[in-house]
Amino acid sequence: MAAGDNGSRLLVSDLKLSLGVRAYRTEELEPYVLNVVKKAEKLMLEIGENKEYLLIEGLAALNKVTADLLFGADNRVIQEGRIFAMFTMEAYGCTARYVTWSKLCLTCPQFVGLDDLGCYCSRPFRDRFSSSCSSSYSEIFSRCKIFDILSNLGCNHENIFNDATVPWSEYRYFDPRTVVLDFDGTIANIKVMVQEQATLLIVVHGLWGIKLAHPFGQHQMDLSSYYMDVHTIQQELIHFLSNDKRFADVILEKNHIPLFEVAYQGFASGILDADAYSIRLFVDHGLELLVAQSYSKNLGLYAERIRAINVVCMSSDAAARVKRQLKRLARPMYSNPPVHGARIVANIVGDPNLFDEWKQEMELMAGRIQNVWRRLHANLSWKDKSGRDWSSILKQIGMPSYTGLNKA
Repeated sequence: MAAGDNGSRLLVSDLKLSLGVRAYRTEELEPYVLNVVKKAEKLMLEIGENKEYLLIEGLAALNKVTADLLFGADNRVIQEGRIFAMFTMEAYGCTARYVTWSKLCLTCPQFVGLDDLGCYCSRPFRDRFSSSCSSSYSEIFSRCKIFDILSNLGCNHENIFNDATVPWSEYRYFDPRTVVLDFDGTIANIKVMVQEQATLLIVVHGLWGIKLAHPFGQHQMDLSSYYMDVHTIQQELIHFLSNDKRFADVILEKNHIPLFEVAYQGFASGILDADAYSIRLFVDHGLELLVAQSYSKNLGLYAERIRAINVVCMSSDAAARVKRQLKRLARPMYSNPPVHGARIVANIVGDPNLFDEWKQEMELMAGRIQNVWRRLHANLSWKDKSGRDWSSILKQIGMPSYTGLNKA
């Protein structure tokens, strides 16, 4: 049953199951609290941490480790101080703050470049922005059209953009006939977009379990490929890696500003570095970008609403100005992010033993999810007498999946 269906909430049945929550469940269909989370919370009680407000940018220790997880601790953007990370409220606070900031700073020539406001002018826009602003906010906002989002996204992003009065359009992402990635269609749509747009990208997997590429070839490749010969696997990897590189090349060519949504790092393949591959590739291409990063799925912290926003800039000075501007926007939105979930994440990622245990638990959960999809494919193929090809289920990755079933 779909989440939010009032009729389903009134239905009393042991067989009732919500398919709209997208939260991990045990074999008994019960919520699962990671063992490593329990250990981190026990440690927090023993330490006796207080409940004081955090700074606007969140927990300093966590801001560092979260950037390390995404980009790699030895990445030059971290070493050169060209990235700024701060914690915020879950999806709405993170994405909405970026949308608001984008309206002010990325698309409005009269506003961008005000050093006293700490505004950040992105590289593709820098040369044509003036340093004075005579327009009112309403006049500026009315000229902004910046966002292109995935077609049939089915999430809350459309509401966020609408509430922020930011016009948006869709680009193709998957083929509903084959239920796999429509890569050529995606590239074609990106190429015809107006120059210098902001583009929303879903990394690791989105609502359908479909993503651009994966360094281990799990996307668009049957899960049985794990048992193929080494040469075949290498050829698959070359194909998938080239897809991501082609996509990054087109984004760079069009001077677009990518906003990555990363809600499942480590939860798709079971490997943190593998699931961050696409983002690191875009950084290596020299792109300025933003990443909205969540710990709801990979740590099971759904109710803690822990999310970070990471901004990669061309210089450390630009990163410092981004920090000032995002803090200014955070103040009227929520002032301070929640502390409990932030400390859970910081304690786990910052402790080598807990961190290793977390990676092991993620690998087990990801493996179980893949096994569930294999079982679903086998059962559908056996019971469906129509001759339909259900192999698309095996070509998707992670927890969500687009089955291609008709609406009831």
